[in-house]
Amino acid sequence: ENFIEKEIAEKDERNIMIWTKARSLTFSVYAVIAGIAIIVLYAVNMEYAAQVIAYNLCGVLVIYWICYFIIRNKY
Repeated sequence: ENFIEKEIAEKDERNIMIWTKARSLTFSVYAVIAGIAIIVLYAVNMEYAAQVIAYNLCGVLVIYWICYFIIRNKY
């Protein structure tokens, strides 16, 4: 039973690591794509659409920093 429990724990840790890395990569890719979209939309004179994406990106970054400080203080 110990071997099975250890194997399950290792798989759980691996799954958690994969989930955390995927979430981090998603955040990074979104930020880059949003930044590029903002630049392109301003270049083609679609200022309103660019501002919507820019405010959205800023909102996500604010949520990130709030979560960062909460988690940093918790651990």
